[in-house]
Amino acid sequence: MDQQLTPDQVFKQVQTIDEASRLSAAVLAKNAVGSSWRKTLGSREWSRVPDEEKQTVRSSALHLLLNEQSSRVAVQLALLVTNISRFDFPSHWPGLLSDLAIACMPDSPVAFSGRERAMLALKHVLRALRSKRIVIETPRPNSGQLSPQGLRPLADRITHERQQINASAESVFMPLRQVWEAGMTALMQREENWEAKAHVAVRALSALKELLLLLPAWDSIKADINRFWGEVHAASEGLYNTFLAGSQANQTGLVALRASQAYERMIQCVMTALDRNPLDFAACIPHFLTLYCDTALVTMDAATVHSIRAKRRVLLTRFLARALLSPFYRQEWLLSPVPDRLPLLQRERAQQGRAQSNAAAAALDNMLSSEPGGRCPQLLGAIITKYVALSPEELEEWRIDPEGYVRGIDVELSPDADSPRPCGLALLLCMLERGDRQVAQALLAMAHQLQAQPVSAERDLAQEACYRAIGEGFMHVAEHFSFSNWYQQELRFLLQAPASRDVSSNALRARALWLIGACGSDLPQPQWEEALQLVAQHMQASDLVVSLTAVAALMPLLTIILEEEQVIRHEKEIQKRQQMTPEAAAAHMQAASLSDQPARSSPEAPDASPVDNAAHDQRLKVLQSSAGTILTSVFKLMQDRLQEVESLVRVLQLVTILVEVLGDGVDPYLPTLTSALPKVWSKTHQQSEGSGESGAVARLHSALIAVLTHLVSRMGSQAASHSEVQGVLFPLLAHATDPSLPESEVLIEEALRLWRAVLGATDQIPFEFVNLMPNLWKILERGRDNAAAYAVIEALLLGGVADMKAVCGKVVFTCMRNSVEAIARSFHDAGSTDSQDEAAPANGYIHSPMAAGIIGRQQATGTQLADATAQEAQAAASLAALMLSLYPDLVPDTSSLEGLSQAVQQGEGSSGDPMITWIQTLRYMAVTIASREMQAHGLSGGVVGVSESFLEALARLLFRQPAALQLLLHGQEPAAESRFVDWWIHLASARYLEEVLGMPAMAALGRLRRRLAAASLCALICAGSCASLREPAQCAHALSLSFVCLSEDSEFQGDQQDIASAAAEERSDRIVKARLQLARTDSLRTLSMSHALQAAAKAAASQCGEQNLLQAVSWLDSRMEQSLRTILHTNASAQPPALPAGLD
Repeated sequence: MDQQLTPDQVFKQVQTIDEASRLSAAVLAKNAVGSSWRKTLGSREWSRVPDEEKQTVRSSALHLLLNEQSSRVAVQLALLVTNISRFDFPSHWPGLLSDLAIACMPDSPVAFSGRERAMLALKHVLRALRSKRIVIETPRPNSGQLSPQGLRPLADRITHERQQINASAESVFMPLRQVWEAGMTALMQREENWEAKAHVAVRALSALKELLLLLPAWDSIKADINRFWGEVHAASEGLYNTFLAGSQANQTGLVALRASQAYERMIQCVMTALDRNPLDFAACIPHFLTLYCDTALVTMDAATVHSIRAKRRVLLTRFLARALLSPFYRQEWLLSPVPDRLPLLQRERAQQGRAQSNAAAAALDNMLSSEPGGRCPQLLGAIITKYVALSPEELEEWRIDPEGYVRGIDVELSPDADSPRPCGLALLLCMLERGDRQVAQALLAMAHQLQAQPVSAERDLAQEACYRAIGEGFMHVAEHFSFSNWYQQELRFLLQAPASRDVSSNALRARALWLIGACGSDLPQPQWEEALQLVAQHMQASDLVVSLTAVAALMPLLTIILEEEQVIRHEKEIQKRQQMTPEAAAAHMQAASLSDQPARSSPEAPDASPVDNAAHDQRLKVLQSSAGTILTSVFKLMQDRLQEVESLVRVLQLVTILVEVLGDGVDPYLPTLTSALPKVWSKTHQQSEGSGESGAVARLHSALIAVLTHLVSRMGSQAASHSEVQGVLFPLLAHATDPSLPESEVLIEEALRLWRAVLGATDQIPFEFVNLMPNLWKILERGRDNAAAYAVIEALLLGGVADMKAVCGKVVFTCMRNSVEAIARSFHDAGSTDSQDEAAPANGYIHSPMAAGIIGRQQATGTQLADATAQEAQAAASLAALMLSLYPDLVPDTSSLEGLSQAVQQGEGSSGDPMITWIQTLRYMAVTIASREMQAHGLSGGVVGVSESFLEALARLLFRQPAALQLLLHGQEPAAESRFVDWWIHLASARYLEEVLGMPAMAALGRLRRRLAAASLCALICAGSCASLREPAQCAHALSLSFVCLSEDSEFQGDQQDIASAAAEERSDRIVKARLQLARTDSLRTLSMSHALQAAAKAAASQCGEQNLLQAVSWLDSRMEQSLRTILHTNASAQPPALPAGLD
């Protein structure tokens, strides 16, 4: 800059520019400086600006901020000053805080608009300094390292700069306090220009809050801060009494707005002190506790509680809740000894803090005491009658819009809810958490008092609120009374009483239903049965809110049965496993893994106590006797009375749970369900046409999909082949799987799950599914939910689809290729040259299979893969492996390999021939396995899953056509083949941690993984199509894996026998049965491992030289050398079965 301009000159020049340009310039300047520390300081534009220019920018920015006419531009200038402060304060801009504070003072020559902007900037600067990182340039010694003596000056400089920040921040406390005091005085006395002064005062309180958060301790300004709290208490009381209490609470206008804002900012300052420095603030707790208890709970009536600003209501109750939960105001902390190892000064401070906290703890204990002078009954009564009780507006909504009322109650469950009821209940739970016994007993005493009062609408509403409070705090209250007795003596009579049209009476009845749902697990068996029937009967109540409450109450009652069923199933599984041999148990889990559900190595125990089977059966019997009433009531509600989507979703969720709980017991009610489903679909279709909210319609369709999925899963072909079910099923699937519809975004995955369930339930693939194939292809082309789509294609192929091309056309092959290519690209993007060379040597061997690695669940040495990308690639590989098992023509014969190689090389990525695309998919798998980038990740979970799925597909190809390896790795560097074989042997030899620990399921899967690798590697050796396997060392590793498989052959044959048994026993899922049948006849599983090893050993001896091979094997294990020598010089005693090319 040739000539430095003064701030006044800059301001005059800037004001000649239009506002839009000034705004753009301010935004650009703010962003150029930057506010994030994610990058290094040296990469920031601000760090490259010369110091003299920075000084001009700093002074000009502050001057422009105070004098800018446009408020929009001024906000951006304030943020510019804030960003500069992150870098230059205090070392290069030590006077920033004081300059801003002086500009805010009442006697400042700056205009009021400038004072407001200065206060805004001061608040943002104080907030920014909380996250400021102090950067010190370190010298670069010749040794490259700093000695401890060299670090000390750097640490002293950092400490000094931090002290400068704290001292500067402390210096602005008194100016901010004076600005606030002047503004409050002007507001209370309505002085001239009080509006502007009050506005600045409100902003001063915001800045004070940030200041309190910034300062680590208040020792040097402790006296001033203590006086400030006294003034805040007095100002809060004065503001409330003058502007916010009684009839003035609902006033509108600028005065009420400024008073409310100031009152709320003062509460925020008080809460900051409570959170930031609870010991120093402890002495003030009794005063503010009394003030805010009186303000929030005592002096305001219910109408005022509902009408005041939500922010004030939230802050008042939140302060009381935080004070109750503070660990420093509890007797446990006060009575705990001070550690002797603390320095003397800290011990004295801790003792002083305990003395200060005593008064706070006593005030809080008195708040929760029911003794004479205690406030617990009074405060509980205020919470229940003013916060929890139904308001007149809610009762009116109950009458005229019951569904809207129920929807509003659901909204209150949101964690961000700021209406009175969530605020009051949150405070009540904090009271119960601190004063469990006293508060619970006071709450129960209030319930008894209300029960003794004469019947009236007011009593019913108060009783309803009290019961709501008991239910919400049931975890704390349960040990102080018997819910069973309460049900027996009162709740059941409320539900057995004649129906009423009075809203208050129905509110109490609905609350009784809600209590049964919330606390019903504590009821003994006879009472639970009666309660279930009463809840079911109330689904037909004339009051729609009562009916919907009964629907909601029934769901947790059904969940109890479902949880018991899970425990019983778990216990039966354990008993079954205990009766099995280890091999049979392993095969059982392996068979389970062939289904679409993930296998578990051992059953996980649900969080539940042991279940009485007889009691569970009785519960189920009672439910079955009431199921007809429930279903009739449900569908009548949906057809005749419900209009809103949320209500329909609630009811459909109940049907889903009911079908799941009943299981096969739903059979008698199948006609009821099937006859109602078309009407439900019609209602759903009407809602989708009449509602403009796609999200609500999607939730409704999702609920209907869940009903059908559970129904088909439970009833099988009986439901899936029913004409009325199909009349809903296929239109719903067509709608939910159409990517062009906006709601399908959240429905596709669930719809594909339903599609898969139907395929497993039907004896023949419905023709309608063929018509849905274009939707499936569109889903694949869209590139999301591909993993679920591949699972559906697998089910179609296993289900015996007549024409594979009708399912797996060009789109499917292209998407499979893209899925595999995406994971290859992910590995390439995450790789680095240094890690590649270290992790995967070009011509070395990664791991000796005789010293196999262990794959742990959390092990990871590189960048983690995106879960969705990995899952999609694994699903594509699984589909490829299945297609290779089902369709031999997908394995190219020897005569076509050369032509395919040329076609793939010439038309990579663009060919329209599905076979070329298919080969490209397999090529990407092979190239990924051979890549340095993938192997650099080590045995991390994502890499193992992708590698295993790819290698299973490649094993099925190479076992049948070993010569295809050259096609798959065509164009790669010579070392790629060696890395491919190395990684395959390494991964097949590694064992999961669960397998090492003896878990049968993982042992069976490990045997299968080793078997697939060994058989395919034997085929490669016999065919001589892999150059690296003609090297003695690598060939010895491959043969050693075959020896391992041979040693565990008896266990593997046991696995196969139990899979055959599982296939014979499978009845519920046709697709799972087909998988098991395919596994039984799998050529890789039925192969004679001894014959394969013999053929491979002789071929290897011929290719490598017998002595060279024996020497390499001896290096791995001398015992294996003798076994290999015996195999080489012994003819097979029996003719082996027909083997694939190369192994015969």
